Amino acid sequence: MSDWVLRYQTPEPGLQYIPSERVVQCDAAIRHVGTNAIPYLLTWVRYETPGWKIALYKAINPLLTTLKSSWRLSDEQHIRRANGAAYGLKALGVEAEGTIPDLTLILNDARASASAQRAANVLGGLGTKGLQPILVVLTNRQANLELRYFLAGEIEMVQTNRAAIPALQALLSDYDLRMRRFATNAIQSLNPKAL
Repeated sequence: MSDWVLRYQTPEPGLQYIPSERVVQCDAAIRHVGTNAIPYLLTWVRYETPGWKIALYKAINPLLTTLKSSWRLSDEQHIRRANGAAYGLKALGVEAEGTIPDLTLILNDARASASAQRAANVLGGLGTKGLQPILVVLTNRQANLELRYFLAGEIEMVQTNRAAIPALQALLSDYDLRMRRFATNAIQSLNPKAL
């Protein structure tokens, strides 16, 4: 299953994008495994590059590239697997609704950064049931501002979530100008008459 999850995030040689037929194949493979895939997908979605690895890569990679330009240490495969796992959970659709509590915990974890964004991405794909945890963090002025920006953009992309409009309208008076802009743009894309 790990191979299928990685395939979501691995471009074909010579291409900069993932062919849509491959995404369809990956979705089918994940659906074939079904809910048995959920524990693995959630584990992979939670991945965050540890701080010590970031420091190590920052120290070692300049030395490695002086020896050979293509050499560098990274956890790219872990990150691709984590991102692919988010796609896998979305592919499960309604079968993944049971992950909403786990994804909400990831979303609310103050130490989570990339994993919180992945969780938000999956929650955004689970329709109205997944929207509520996103709105709670989005409207929490104590939450990480970068995550709130990401969530506002996520809601804007999920054009069927008109249920988000009241929360977005509340953000029109947020202390942060950028957040007000995100809210305005999201409302504009969901329902221009709500402005």
